[in-house]
Amino acid sequence: MPGNANKVNQDSFIECPNLRMNPEVFFFAVADGHGFYGREVSTFVKQKLPNYLAAHQTFLTDNKAALTDSVEKVATELTAQEFDVNFSGTTLVSVLMQGKKLWCANSGDSRALMARMLADEPGEQNPGRHWMSIALSRDHKPDERGEAERIFNKGGRVEAYQDEEGNPLGPARVWLMDQDIPGLAMSRSLGDLVAASVGVIYEPEILEYDITPEDKFMVIGSDGIFEFLQNEEVVRIVVPFWKTGDMQGACDALVKEAKQTWL
Repeated sequence: MPGNANKVNQDSFIECPNLRMNPEVFFFAVADGHGFYGREVSTFVKQKLPNYLAAHQTFLTDNKAALTDSVEKVATELTAQEFDVNFSGTTLVSVLMQGKKLWCANSGDSRALMARMLADEPGEQNPGRHWMSIALSRDHKPDERGEAERIFNKGGRVEAYQDEEGNPLGPARVWLMDQDIPGLAMSRSLGDLVAASVGVIYEPEILEYDITPEDKFMVIGSDGIFEFLQNEEVVRIVVPFWKTGDMQGACDALVKEAKQTWL
């Protein structure tokens, strides 16, 4: 955080190759914690979710149900923890890969994308230069039509912060109808019980995707990346590192570029 170098990083990530000892199954996720206990919430999700998913009765036969139920179980158990989740929570974007198919389950405004290499032009001197990004998730923002309707129907309101002259500042946020709390800048999350009372839900939106030979890599990240970099920029930054097999270098480059844009 600019101006606060001592702020605790509240993000957690999940990296599970060979889930349930199956070499064709991989599970990845990013949980972007927020609020006073955001680190505790995202850590709890990291510790619990892979185990619940692998133990689900429909795992590998109905992965959409397995993902939905596992997220629900984690979200429900969060309410019984010692740390307070009234004003703390986490986003959660996850990707389950089984063979040539994947399921992306998203709650919040973290994001996943697939990078696809396009065919070279005839006579191309430098092959592998043309790429496109394919969104695997949709950001859940409070002012999106369906999300805003749900919040309004539950007795909440959606507004941005305002300056002294009443002009909107920053993103749309979720508020109680008669109080200026909690001010959550997303319409889906785990935890955040006060926001949940006015329509913020943990239910993930799930996309099924068939992987093609042209699909070369995925990027999964929080809005710390995607608030400042467009999907196409992310792919452009990562491609040179993908070509050399330098995954850590790709991550470092994304963080550096996002930080420079932020500051």
